[in-house]
Amino acid sequence: STQSTWGETKGLVARSETCQEMRSLLLLVSVFVLVTVALSLPVSFPLHRTPDRKLSSHESQLHVLSNTQAGKPPTAASFSKFKSVVPAIGLDGGFISIGTYFINFTVGTPPQPFSALIDTGSSNLALPTPLCATCGQSRLYVPEKSTTASQASCSSAECLRCNPNGSLTDCVFPRPRCVSDSSCPQAITYGGGSSMLSGSLTKDVVCLGDGQYCVSAELVAVLEELPAGSFQSPQYDGILGLASPFNACNPTCVDTLFPLLAQKYQFDNSFGMCLTPTNGGVLDVGGVNPAHFSGSLQYTPITFDRWYNFDLFDVQLDGTSIGAHPALYRPTNDVIGTFVDSGTTVVIFGPTIFANFQALFQKKYSTIANISAILNGQCVSAPPDFSAWPTLNFVIADMANGTFTLDLPPSDYMMQTQNQWCLGITSGLSLGAVLGDVFLQRYYVHYDRTNARVGFALNTCS
Repeated sequence: STQSTWGETKGLVARSETCQEMRSLLLLVSVFVLVTVALSLPVSFPLHRTPDRKLSSHESQLHVLSNTQAGKPPTAASFSKFKSVVPAIGLDGGFISIGTYFINFTVGTPPQPFSALIDTGSSNLALPTPLCATCGQSRLYVPEKSTTASQASCSSAECLRCNPNGSLTDCVFPRPRCVSDSSCPQAITYGGGSSMLSGSLTKDVVCLGDGQYCVSAELVAVLEELPAGSFQSPQYDGILGLASPFNACNPTCVDTLFPLLAQKYQFDNSFGMCLTPTNGGVLDVGGVNPAHFSGSLQYTPITFDRWYNFDLFDVQLDGTSIGAHPALYRPTNDVIGTFVDSGTTVVIFGPTIFANFQALFQKKYSTIANISAILNGQCVSAPPDFSAWPTLNFVIADMANGTFTLDLPPSDYMMQTQNQWCLGITSGLSLGAVLGDVFLQRYYVHYDRTNARVGFALNTCS
């Protein structure tokens, strides 16, 4: 199985020679891109666009979602007796202008400050170092300046873990091949191998939430970035992956950051994420914050323990199926299925699914101006008349062998920047569907690893 993460493709661009602004927009920018406690209260860590402009804190109602009675879907009203102040930081820009969501944190003793892309499509924490000649970041992690940093040798037990359960002998992944015993080599590919980070396994103290939540964690100290400068960004320095521990075997299986924090601070191994198109977002750690969504969360089982995969049965345009076989959306022998990924800017369909989408769209909505060019990746300068455009419907498995439907209106899947409008849906190989930020700007998502499920509700962060 592949270790690549499709949400981190850097090479996908708009297929138009006249749309320079949107070329960078349609890059899938997930670049440095997986102890249940009753009545635990979530903690909100702000996701940043810029580090300096703050909104005032507001009082909200909190409760860990997995403790709702009788398995009923929780609503905002069901949290009324749990009170806490949850900080939120507002930032300039959004996924349309920047294409990423990131969080501030520190590493080391004394602390070295960084920002990292929040990525639910990968699992490692990775930061560039001064020894990386191909890295373009301005802030670099210097292990030599930290009294709590330690580098694993290639013969160490830390380096030889070949199973997420910690085993050194029951291998599900190959062990590192070492040139010397001085370090434990790691290599993480992204976007189906379109980019790569390589470096050494290092352990240091990582602190989130203005230093309130600290844990000793493993990270990849990056020594090489390929293609050179491919992960360069003025907004963030590295990547913080929040997907499955099985995706953090590159090749050494490391303990991922979030479960370590959950275990140490006794909050639920789940988090809620609320993203906005222009004003950053919020990461609710240890459960959900009902101030960030409306109505009930609708849940689907996690079906494949690599990403946050779930069963997508159908994609429709205003209720009419695009006609793709359900198996195309699921993990198969060479397809990684359907999942939600905060590190991907757009919605990506597998080639056959995308072809069906294009064909039905063209057939039913041929009167829309420039629709053929738009469906083939070109941007337009004339504002679309969305009253003539269809709503996308995603038919998803629920927790009781039924389905529910999530809608994506044209005002969400058509992306605007300056005077250009582009389709925020494209095609990619070896996958079913990746629901990136074009989708996630509309829905609050509860990534619930404790109960192996993903929940959706309309977000209210905007």
